[in-house]
Amino acid sequence: MALCGGVGASALPSELIVHIFSFLSARDKLRASAVCARWRECLFYPALWTELRLSLGGGPGPEETPKLEFLMRKFGSFVRELQLEFAPVEGYLGPLHGGGGPGRAAEEEAQFAGRWRDALHTYLDQVLCVLRGLRNNRPVRSGGGTDCVGMATSLLPCASDGNGSWSPCVLGGTTLREACGRVDWLDPESPGACGLGGDGAGPRFLWFPTWPVIACTFMAWDRNSDVVCQQEMFHVGVELVVFPGILNLQKLSLYGDTCILQEEGILDRGHLSQVDQAGKKIKEIQLLFEEILANSRQVKWLSSAFMLGMVTPSSLSMMSNLSASSLEHLSLLDSQLPSLVPVGELERLHGLRSLVPVGELERLHGLRSLALDFCDFTSEMCRLLSGRDHAPLHRLSLLLSGAAVPDKPLDATPSEGDWKTLVRHSANLRVYVMALDVPSQDLLRVLKPSLPLERIHFDSYSCCASEGTVELISLQYPKTLTHFILMRDPVEREDTGFPDLSDNRNEDPLVLLAWRCTRLSLLVIHGYTVWAHNLIAISRLRGSNLKVLAVSEESIDFDQDQLLFVEEDPVHNLIKEVSLGLGRPWHPMMDTSVVLSEPTQHFYREMQRFSEGV
Repeated sequence: MALCGGVGASALPSELIVHIFSFLSARDKLRASAVCARWRECLFYPALWTELRLSLGGGPGPEETPKLEFLMRKFGSFVRELQLEFAPVEGYLGPLHGGGGPGRAAEEEAQFAGRWRDALHTYLDQVLCVLRGLRNNRPVRSGGGTDCVGMATSLLPCASDGNGSWSPCVLGGTTLREACGRVDWLDPESPGACGLGGDGAGPRFLWFPTWPVIACTFMAWDRNSDVVCQQEMFHVGVELVVFPGILNLQKLSLYGDTCILQEEGILDRGHLSQVDQAGKKIKEIQLLFEEILANSRQVKWLSSAFMLGMVTPSSLSMMSNLSASSLEHLSLLDSQLPSLVPVGELERLHGLRSLVPVGELERLHGLRSLALDFCDFTSEMCRLLSGRDHAPLHRLSLLLSGAAVPDKPLDATPSEGDWKTLVRHSANLRVYVMALDVPSQDLLRVLKPSLPLERIHFDSYSCCASEGTVELISLQYPKTLTHFILMRDPVEREDTGFPDLSDNRNEDPLVLLAWRCTRLSLLVIHGYTVWAHNLIAISRLRGSNLKVLAVSEESIDFDQDQLLFVEEDPVHNLIKEVSLGLGRPWHPMMDTSVVLSEPTQHFYREMQRFSEGV
C-alpha cells in the first residue's frame, strides 16, 4: 500500500486499481478505498463483488436495515451469488421474569410482545429490501461471449411509461445519475438503431464516459417462447450485449430463523396480522420471489430455508425453463405451521402440500443435490429421480420434524424397493438426515436398509433416541455412516439425569456404532450419559480416523467399579487415555453453546456444506 500514499495513486487508470482490488480481502478493499475519491469510485466495480455473503439479526431493532439497503443498492444489480442469513434474535426463549408482583409480570409480557412485533416488522422489511434489489439484477456479455459483469451498471436500459417517454432505470431506489453523478446520454436514434416492436422508438441507455462503451446490442426476450431476439440499438465501436429482464443470478441462498417464534406460540396468524395487515408484505414477498424465478435464466443453486411466507407450493412453477434445465441444487424448506397460513390460502393450496411438487421436479433434469422435508419425499418422487432422463442424484438432505408428522403422515415415504431403484440409478448418492424431536417409532419407519445414510443428527427436547435406534443404524449403515450427532437440550427436562443408552445392556450401543461403522469420522454427544470407559473404547476403536470427538463435560459419567483400578484423578486419566486412542490431544467439551445452536440453522449450514461437496 506504499503506492497509495504516493503522489501517483489517484492518477492510476481504473483498470489497474480494480486489478489491485481483486487481490485484497473485503476488509482491505475498504481500507484501500479510503486513499482518495478515485479509489472509492472503483471500490464497487461489479467484477469485484460477484459473490456476497451476509448475516443479519441478533436484535429486534432496525439498525441493520439501512446497511442492507446500501449493500443491495450497490450489489443487487450484478451480484451472481448471494447467501443471506437472518440470524436468530437474541433472547428469544422468553421474557425475563423478575420480582415485582403481577403488575410487573404483565408489564414484562407487554414489552416482550412489543419486542417481537418490532423484530418481525424488521424481518419483513429486510426480506423485501433484498428481493427488491435482486429484481434489478442484469447481466452484460461481451460480443465474444465472455461474461463482462463489470459493465452491468455501466450500461442499462431506461424504463418506459408506455407513452413513448423513457426515464432512468431505478436501482435500489436511486437512479444511476444520482448514484454516480457522472452520466452522459447516448441517443438511440443513430444510424442502424432499431426500436422495440419495430416502431423505431427505443429506450435510452446510461453511459459512463470513463468506461469505453463503443457499441450496444439490445436483447429482447419473448417470455412465451423462451426466445431471445437481437436488436441493434446503435453503433459506436466494440460490441456489448445487454439483457434487460434476464437476471444474472446464479446462486441464491436464504435462511430465516422464525421457527422458535412458532414453537413458543408467539407467532401465529393473529400476531402476524398486527404487523402485516391483510398480508400485504407477505404477498409482495411471494410475488417478488416468483418474479425472480420467472426472470432468471441461469440459476444453478436455489435455497430457501424457513423464510416466513416466501415460498408456496406454487412458487417453483414460476421458474423459467432455462433455469429449470440449469438448476443443480434445490432446497426448499418451510417449518411454517398451519396457524400462520391464511384460511383462503389453505383452501387454494389444498392438495399441494409439498413445496417441491412432483410435477415441477420432473423439469429439473440436471439436479445433483436436493434438500426438503422428509415427509414430502414420497415414493413417486423417488421413482421420478430414478428415471433415465434425470441426472444421477449425489446429495439428499432430509429434515424430519416431529411437529410436522401429525399434519404430514409418513405413509407416502419411499419403500425399500424405491431406495434400491434410486441407488441403482445414483450410485454415488449420499443422504443426510436430521431428526428433530422425532419419536423412535416414526424414525424406524423411514430408515430403510437401502437408504445410503452418511450423516444423521438427532436433536430433541422432549423425545429421546432409543438404544434400539442407535443399534439399528450401526447395523444398517456400517459402510456409509461418517457423521453421528446425538443431542438433547436439557432445558426442557423435568428429570435430574441424562438418559443412559447402555442401561441394562452388556454392550454400549455407541461403542458398537464405533466398532461397526468403519468410516465414522465425527461423533458429537450432549444430553446423554456417556461412561468414561466406553468413551476410551470408542477412541481406541476409531483412532485417528475419528476427526471430531465432541462430548460435553456434563454428559460424561464414571463407573465406581472402574475407578477402583485407577490410581490418578479419573478426569485426568480419561483425558490421557482418549488422547492416546485418538493420537492427538483431546479434552471434554466445556462450551456447549458450540453444539447447542438452533437446530434449523445447524441443518441449513450443514446441508450447504454437504451439498457443496458435489
